[in-house]
Amino acid sequence: MKNWGRYHTLRGDWHIHSTFSDGRNEPEEIIEAAISLGLELVAITDHVNRESDWLDDFVMEIDRLKSKYDDKIKILSGIEAKVIDLDGNIDAREEFFKKVDIVLGAFHRIPDSNGFIPRERIPVERDRVLNFWYKAFLSLLEKNN
Repeated sequence: MKNWGRYHTLRGDWHIHSTFSDGRNEPEEIIEAAISLGLELVAITDHVNRESDWLDDFVMEIDRLKSKYDDKIKILSGIEAKVIDLDGNIDAREEFFKKVDIVLGAFHRIPDSNGFIPRERIPVERDRVLNFWYKAFLSLLEKNN
């Protein structure tokens, strides 16, 4: 595991989306804004799924920015993918993990044994939902540590 412990979380942002997925700004705009705010670290973590075909271009752009701004800020490449089942699998191909600095597993929906729990059932079946979320969360941590 890479050691970025010296970067204080209040002087960095570990979760920013760019125009490679659903963000509003180009990666370089994000880096320049982060520098102007005095941040020490920024991780651009765009949404992916198994079909994403732009990751190589994304990594090349982040690597270019790492070189350009090396003396000003620590830049990390990353992906965010949703948890898709109770086993802690995320919607990203295994090969993606080796290409980026960090991987975020996100719960956009709560998985259950039949797919995903419908939103309208969440308040009605709160304990069941929390149990499924907890199981998937533990599996995610165990699988990807």
